[in-house]
Amino acid sequence: MTARLWTLAVRFGPWLVAVLILAQVLPALDARDLWYSDEVRYAEAYSNLIGQGKWAVLELNGAVYPDKPPVYFLLLAAIHFLTGLEVTQTLFLGSAVSAILLAGAMARLGAVVGLTAEERLAGLLTWIGGLGVMLLLHYVRMDLLFVAFMLLGQAFLHDHVINRKPAGAALAGFACLGLAVLTKGPLGAAIPLVALVATALWAGEGRRLASGAMALGVLVMLAVLGLWVAAVIGVEGWAFFAEQIIGQQVVARAVDTFHHSEPVYYYIVVLPFLILPWTGFATALPLRQALSQRRRLADRRRARHPVDMLGLGALAGFVLLSSLDGKVGVYLLPVLCLLHMVLGAALMQSSLRSGRVASALLAALLAVALAVFGTPYAAEAGATWATILGTLLLLAMAATLVVPATPGPRVLALGGIGTLLGLVLATGLLPILSGYASPRPLAERLMAEAAQGAAPMTYRTYSGVFTYYAGRDLPEYADADSLLQAITAPGPAVIVTPRKHWEGLALDGFDVLEERGILGGRGDYLIVRERP
Repeated sequence: MTARLWTLAVRFGPWLVAVLILAQVLPALDARDLWYSDEVRYAEAYSNLIGQGKWAVLELNGAVYPDKPPVYFLLLAAIHFLTGLEVTQTLFLGSAVSAILLAGAMARLGAVVGLTAEERLAGLLTWIGGLGVMLLLHYVRMDLLFVAFMLLGQAFLHDHVINRKPAGAALAGFACLGLAVLTKGPLGAAIPLVALVATALWAGEGRRLASGAMALGVLVMLAVLGLWVAAVIGVEGWAFFAEQIIGQQVVARAVDTFHHSEPVYYYIVVLPFLILPWTGFATALPLRQALSQRRRLADRRRARHPVDMLGLGALAGFVLLSSLDGKVGVYLLPVLCLLHMVLGAALMQSSLRSGRVASALLAALLAVALAVFGTPYAAEAGATWATILGTLLLLAMAATLVVPATPGPRVLALGGIGTLLGLVLATGLLPILSGYASPRPLAERLMAEAAQGAAPMTYRTYSGVFTYYAGRDLPEYADADSLLQAITAPGPAVIVTPRKHWEGLALDGFDVLEERGILGGRGDYLIVRERP
């Protein structure tokens, strides 16, 4: 019976993964509020796009928002047009649609490098069961769509350069890279191209990187980018494009990022956590065997083994990301996708008993951590069921890794357990954090005071994280002089501000109405109101 299920699953592999993604996302579209700070900023920018047509250069709190290109937000607009969902639901469904597109891109890349259908499905099933991907699936970010375009472009380019497919593959690949850049920025082209160079040199196809088709493909990518560049310059002018887009969003983020600046070893520390519970499979790496077979290296290069192609691509991307000044854990997503495809191939080819046992121990450890540390918060929120189910599912995952089973049914069971765990996460565990991570309570209290005649404003904080739930733009003051001038206007002022900055002002005549911490917000926030 299990063998028949596995055969059926392989036949409809990408469709099965799409169903598993939707099964855990659709019931949770209204499960929680949007969080600080990406989710609420994206919601506001998207609202301005569909409400005011601000798509070429996004708008946030009444000002231009050049941080992000428009493709992700245009996808959200298309979802809204097709479904009629409200903003929050559209954003969460956008994550599901992006994840489905990414799963398809992973399957395509796996196919062109030579993975079997069984290996591709195994990789996708471990992918949706990994902790890092599971969390991202239930969070509002554009990275899933970003990496989908990247890997699809990489697949087309690999097909042209290494599999010697016609020029159309190169043109399609560079068009996808152009869309990736218009989703989140230049890394959308840089990471796939670095991976392509590494694999092409390994396979002895370096000369094909300089073919006429590749040059024409670059022109196609530039043409895709040029459509947006022309729109930006038409709306905001050349000076804005040169200073804000090229200077601040491209150059500064690569070489001098104060906000996310991390040491070169940052991703070495982060990667093992993002790939949990599969981190234990590192114990099964055949390092000794690889070192003993150095003399057979030339034969292996000629064989163009799929694991080599994917592993080299992951390594090249990892090195590139580590060399940049700005580092965030989610930037490793393209590397994670390739590693999961490698893991899927390995699981179908060998027992990996030591890796399965180690990963089972990690899953059991996660279960204990959830039960011990999550239960008090869940009980307070009336969601103890979520920690109980989550703990049981993690233990079931651990058991599935170690009980005797054939590889296919084992990974199919792991994918099913991962889907149920994602559903519990989205509907029970993550909503517990809304009271700690969402700026909604502060924004709504601010607007309640505004309804009574107070003038709402922010001090020394980014107004854009409050405007979506406030339902209006908020004046933002970055220094004491401008704030003092604002509060001299007739009528009382009501201000949301980080406590550490408010205490430095030592202003009299204000009452603290509310104090609340925001997870990720670097300290407590106050709402203060001027006395009549």
